[in-house]
Amino acid sequence: MGGAASSKVAVLANQDATSGRGLKSILTAELDGFLVPDFFWASYEKQMRGGHSYTRLARLTGARVVTHTITDHPEGFVVHDHLNHGALAYFSHEESHTKHSRDNDTWKSYKYDGPSLTDDVLDHVTVVQVHRSPFRVEAYVEQSGRWLAGELIQHNMQKLLANICDMNQKSPESLQCRPHAPSPSGSGKESVVSEPLDAHFTAQELWKGLIKSLRDGLKVPMEASRRVYKNWFDDGFTEEIFTTEESTIYKKAVAYADERRLVLIDYGLQPEMEIPVIKTTWRVYDNPVVLEGWCSPQTVRHSDDDVRAAVQRAVDTAIAEYESHTNGN
Repeated sequence: MGGAASSKVAVLANQDATSGRGLKSILTAELDGFLVPDFFWASYEKQMRGGHSYTRLARLTGARVVTHTITDHPEGFVVHDHLNHGALAYFSHEESHTKHSRDNDTWKSYKYDGPSLTDDVLDHVTVVQVHRSPFRVEAYVEQSGRWLAGELIQHNMQKLLANICDMNQKSPESLQCRPHAPSPSGSGKESVVSEPLDAHFTAQELWKGLIKSLRDGLKVPMEASRRVYKNWFDDGFTEEIFTTEESTIYKKAVAYADERRLVLIDYGLQPEMEIPVIKTTWRVYDNPVVLEGWCSPQTVRHSDDDVRAAVQRAVDTAIAEYESHTNGN
């Protein structure tokens, strides 16, 4: 977010959001006397149009912006940067595409991993808000969840099917699973889909095997010391994994028997199990009998020190520019 000057106003991470609801944001101290809102927005737009900037130390390693272009549109503008990350990153290259738009006192920057600027390549959204009375800046980042249907889910499905076969004393010659396959549901989304399993299971047998394998048959992860199942109920169970680092991972499984669909919800280290971090779904179909799987990480809101540092640079730069402007320089 542009260059930095000396800091005259504190910018604090992980503060209670002004919207409430238990959310956290970056919040500045009051800016009245240092800056005015409209000048901040003018400065912020100039900084965003400047695109990516490297620190002086990074530039010494050869890091540089190879190309920088801006495309204007009625709602805002898009910045396209071709980056060379320098010697410390083995001169790796990255294409950066960021769409910016402002609606009154809210600015949103959408960072994409590809030039299509579509939801499937959206990495995160940075939201910056101005509050005018008193004048403060609030910001946060929403990291987008990505629909996963690749090699990791394929590997997990193959292990899961192998375990179901072992538990049922079946020995198929192969357990092929296709990543990035069209979903059998006809939703148009991709998932991992097994080869037809009619020769080994009915749909109901595979469903029961799936439940039993996930609840009873999987080994405790290497990094965990023990696993405890709690709160058994008709359509699922909760799970706690106690790790060797003396922390506890909380999970829940919910079964939808009428659809033969099982959703595994990972809450990370949250004992209250309120905000899902990632969801993995397994579903059994018949005609033919196949197992489908995919993973859907949830959108995560960030207001940590990395975001704080970016806001600090943006505010410091705006204040320095405002002082120069009011002093007639």
